[in-house]
Amino acid sequence: MAERSKTTGALLALMACAVVAQADQPPLSAKPELTGRWQLNKTASEDARAKLQASGPGERAGSGPPGGGRRGPGGGSPGGRPGGAGRQPGAHPGGRMGTPGGPGGPGAEMHEFFEPAQTLTITGNDAELTFDDGEGGLTRLHVDGKSYKREGGSLETKAVWKEQALVVESKSERGPKLVSTYRLLPQGKQLEVIARLEGRREPIVVRRVYDRAPAETAPTP
Repeated sequence: MAERSKTTGALLALMACAVVAQADQPPLSAKPELTGRWQLNKTASEDARAKLQASGPGERAGSGPPGGGRRGPGGGSPGGRPGGAGRQPGAHPGGRMGTPGGPGGPGAEMHEFFEPAQTLTITGNDAELTFDDGEGGLTRLHVDGKSYKREGGSLETKAVWKEQALVVESKSERGPKLVSTYRLLPQGKQLEVIARLEGRREPIVVRRVYDRAPAETAPTP
């Protein structure tokens, strides 16, 4: 009888430990906390132009963005801003407002892919996120898996949560498709952005890493 009581007690203790351990783990459905201010880690990030040159003679390094203008989340910002767009502060659902030939027009994906933002501030919630490159460029994303065409441009953008990562797709009518995946690295102190440019002979994939910037302190009066 005493042995049975000991065995039962041991089993109950193990079950209690398992319950506590499970409670300490975030639910699988929980979305990663991407919000905050991020700084591009140039040492840990890959260079898109170098990857293009290494892809073979069939690709031209000169096919990058003319003028080298910076863009956002779709992959242009150092991790790329989702759906990257024009520099007008009036954000449009699914991306920033742009002009033909500019951020929201043809070639926007290339700008975003080759010219990542040096700093990235992400605000919002699971359903809607806003990306700010610190230079007047804002991108607002509705994370519902639906495609939105930017006002004044031909670029369509859609964003969705997939396996603890934010996946943003941007594509114009006559251009390549840019797929940017945002994922927190262990400890939550770094943001990994994988930008994949499709529609060429071979897809080009660039990995960028952002460090979480320290919180800004208010000046002492």
